[in-house]
Amino acid sequence: MKTSELNDIYPGVDDFFAAQKDYLEKFGEKSLSHTIYDDPLRPECINFEDATRRLRRAIQRNEPVEQIADEILEGIVF
Repeated sequence: MKTSELNDIYPGVDDFFAAQKDYLEKFGEKSLSHTIYDDPLRPECINFEDATRRLRRAIQRNEPVEQIADEILEGIVF
């Protein structure tokens, strides 16, 4: 499925993927590997506009998004 088709289902997804790409270029390939945007079991609940704003704000401020500690992440069951 193309992102343009996803945008019809999840408004804002195109902007989110663009912001994510910019963020990863700035902070590194694995800089979002310990980040949870919303409920991973219910993707229809993801608010792409909020996540996009969060990534753009981090880029603008040159402050990476806080990562979840390994010991906490290991205890999360998806």
